[in-house]
Amino acid sequence: MTNNVYFIGGGQMVTAMIRGLLRQGMAADQIGVTDIDPKRLAWLKANLGVRVSATPDQAALHQAEFVVIGVRPQDNIKQVVQAIAKATPTGTVLSIVAGVSIATIAAQLGNNQTPIARVIPNTMTEAGYGTNAVSLNATADQTAVVKFLSAIGKVAVIPESQMAVFTAFGVAGPNYIYHFFRAMSNAGVLAGLSRNQANELLLENLKGAAVMLTDQHPEILLDRNNSAGGVGIHAANALAQGGFDAAIADAVLAAKATTESLGAHHD
Repeated sequence: MTNNVYFIGGGQMVTAMIRGLLRQGMAADQIGVTDIDPKRLAWLKANLGVRVSATPDQAALHQAEFVVIGVRPQDNIKQVVQAIAKATPTGTVLSIVAGVSIATIAAQLGNNQTPIARVIPNTMTEAGYGTNAVSLNATADQTAVVKFLSAIGKVAVIPESQMAVFTAFGVAGPNYIYHFFRAMSNAGVLAGLSRNQANELLLENLKGAAVMLTDQHPEILLDRNNSAGGVGIHAANALAQGGFDAAIADAVLAAKATTESLGAHHD
């Protein structure tokens, strides 16, 4: 297990990462967090037991095996990275900020030898699922970074050029499922089910479908369920007429474009 980790930013994604590390056996006092919101820091200390500070702890930053940049994309990333640079970190700088490239972080650190990992974490991490994508610079230790991230979920090492599409498809992916769940639940109520009935049936179907899809292609499953002139094929036709596939594709492409625009803002 990693010796110690320091987070700059204490939002929901950082919280999910901290929970994952704690589940894997890291002691709470090995984790430090800086955030500008005193209420958030108080919550993190009271509920997770981690070390907190309103301003970056220079000694902790210097000694941390991993320094995690976990602020929002619209925050002052340059100021955060400069605070890290001042501490002359000895570990890996790991960024989970959407759209901020490894080159941008390296330039702001002013040191091309600092190990840098750019990570796109998945919100499913807190539930014990999801795949976190990571890209590395030349000096980062892939084995060490993957081991660290494995504490919070599956890890995919990808080229940085795929970061935007991974964000749009993988990280935003649960949102598409939530939208589907809401729409399907409403449809069940519209058709005559109670809300509880609709949600219970839907959850069971989603769980079962996920299991079936682990080793079977969706086309095979659909062909099995869509008998000639039957209920399934008529439902499929209605989905096609409503532009179901196109709407999903448009959502993914819109999310990808937004991620790319965040990167342009910081470069």
